[in-house]
Order: sequence, then structure tokens, then C-alpha cells
Amino acid sequence: MITPGNTPLSTWNAIYRGESATLDPSCHDKIQASADAVEAILARHEPVYGINTGFGKLASVRIGDEDLETLQRNIVLSHAAGVGAPMPAPVVRLMIALKLASLAQGHSGVRPATIAMLQDMLDRGITPIIPSQGSVGASGDLAPLAHLAAAMIGTGDVLVDGVVRPARDVLAPLTLGPKEGLALLNGTQSMTALGLVTTLRARRIFAHDHASARRNGKPRRLRRRESGCGVRRWIRIARVWIHRSGRNTGLGNHRAVVARFEDRRVDIGSIGDERAWIFTGDVDDRRRGREVGDVVNLNAIQL
Repeated sequence: MITPGNTPLSTWNAIYRGESATLDPSCHDKIQASADAVEAILARHEPVYGINTGFGKLASVRIGDEDLETLQRNIVLSHAAGVGAPMPAPVVRLMIALKLASLAQGHSGVRPATIAMLQDMLDRGITPIIPSQGSVGASGDLAPLAHLAAAMIGTGDVLVDGVVRPARDVLAPLTLGPKEGLALLNGTQSMTALGLVTTLRARRIFAHDHASARRNGKPRRLRRRESGCGVRRWIRIARVWIHRSGRNTGLGNHRAVVARFEDRRVDIGSIGDERAWIFTGDVDDRRRGREVGDVVNLNAIQL
């Protein structure tokens, strides 16, 4: 269950691995109260930023009621300008769940229908195609989140059951209410999702070292010390390999940092559609490279 501010790491890990998670029902009253507050502002015809004004330097420009829907739609489309390869679907799933948790706190003025669409995307395994480059983090992950919101209003493509399809063919396009475009764009769900993936993989690596020391029958004090030393060794960076089922292409022209540890490997999950392994031995060997797969540039990995 997704409970804003109190969702355990195990739940985020389950979502990343493809499981669904439902929003805590106790959030619904807060969501409705927040949406009602926006409606009350509109009824009073008060100028409030993001609801019936322009954005940024146009904050002092009042927008007429007849143009409020267009205002929210335009801010989404104007920021959906990312480039590069698509983010891996599991990362986008985390983005959706994190955005759901953020909006469910009841501080953003979004309607229950918007929350329901995010939940539906998570339940049905629908992930928008979001370019991996475009966010600078200054006022949030505007470009990646704009691509997420664009799919919700029927623009762009989504991945469902392994097939890329137009968003409008999979989702009933959402008509954005006042402030909803702004609420969907503001936030750091893209960088938070990537941070979660890094954390989950680091915990997996740490658990491997700790379990190894435990199997060897060492006392708890020595297990802790050995686990800490193991983490320091990992930080020196081992070679990362992409395991391509049955397709062996050798080392190619890629460059990677080599580290020497005992001969073993740890599965750290998926990178895109490929399995990722860290080899903790002396793997600077072309023959082994051809047996296992390609060496990849660590800086080029899209988590």
C-alpha cells in the first residue's frame, strides 16, 4: 500500500519489480478537500498563481475562466521536450507511484479523477515513453513529468504489454482542471525514482557481502566489519556487464573500470530490457568477455 510519507522501501521495490500497489484509502478525503479548495477560489474569482494566472514572469497576468483548461494543457505540452533514449519502464513505474504519493497528500488541488488515472496506469502496467534527458532539477523534473502528464491527456506514446502504442488508444484522455497541469509537472519524481533504484541495488550488493560472511560462520562483529569493507571495495567500482541471452559480441570498443575481487558475480537487476551483473573478480579477459556479453561504459548506463 502507498501511504504518503510512510511507504516502506519494500513497497517501492515491489513496484519497481512490476507489482501493483494501491493508494491508502485514508488519503481520499484530503484529496477531495484540496480539490474543493481550488473550486472555492474559482468561485470567488480571486487571482491565484497557477490556477487562473500565467506562470513565471506572467504570474501577474490574469487568465479568463474560458481559457483555464487551455492554460493547463499548454504548460504540459510546452515542457514535454525531453530527448534521448526512453527511461526504462520500471523507473517510469516508480515515477508514477511517487507522483501518486505526492499528490495524495492533499496539498496540490488535483481532483480524484486525476489520482484515479495514475492508479489505473499503475494497475494496468501502462508506462509513458519518457525521454531520459531533459531535467536540470532547478524547479523539479519538469520535462520528464511533462511527458508523463502528456500521456494522461492523450499525447505521446505509452508502453503496455511490451508494445509501444499511442497514449490516446490506451487511456481515455484526461481533461485537466485548474492547477492540475502545474501540479503534475512540479516535483522531483524522476530523480527520486533513479535514487530509489540506486538505493535498492546498493542494498542488494551489501546484503550479498553480509550473507557471504554469515555463511562462513563468522561472528556478528566480524560480519559487520567485513560487510563494511565489502562496500568500500564495491565503491571502487567493478566492471558491469550486460548479459545478452545467447548473444555474445565480445568486448567491442567500450571502456570500463576494472577492479579485482574474488571470482564471483552479483545480479543487481535490470537495466532497460537487459540483465545487469557486477563481476567482482579479475574479469579483464577477452575470452570471458565473449562468454558473458558486452562491457559497457559505466557513465552510459541508463538506470
